[in-house]
Amino acid sequence: MTSNSLNKNGRTKVAQSKNRKANKILLYLNDEEMERFNKMFTGSSHKERSPFIREVLLEGKYQITYRDKTREEQIYALAKVGTNINQIAHRLNMDNAPRLTERDHAVFTEFKELSLNIEF
Repeated sequence: MTSNSLNKNGRTKVAQSKNRKANKILLYLNDEEMERFNKMFTGSSHKERSPFIREVLLEGKYQITYRDKTREEQIYALAKVGTNINQIAHRLNMDNAPRLTERDHAVFTEFKELSLNIEF
């Protein structure tokens, strides 16, 4: 291969031209269509619109990534309670450890209730 057939990144000019996306499509949507498109896009795993549109148009793929915010909130709350339990365990394992307080019992009760409501 001659140095003339390579670009500055070391790729062949032919390979670069095949991957280059130089063809532009202009699309107009009304407000209702744009809202629908935005819902589809935000429900996808894509971060950029162009790859999302190419995948839907050319490959016929469309997959919604569903996030259950209630479940995420429960898991976050459970993690916070778990942190408190670790602090309690650390305190109980120290020399001259104090007895469990009412707050400690409340944390254990809250942890039990949360853990029973979450399906893993």
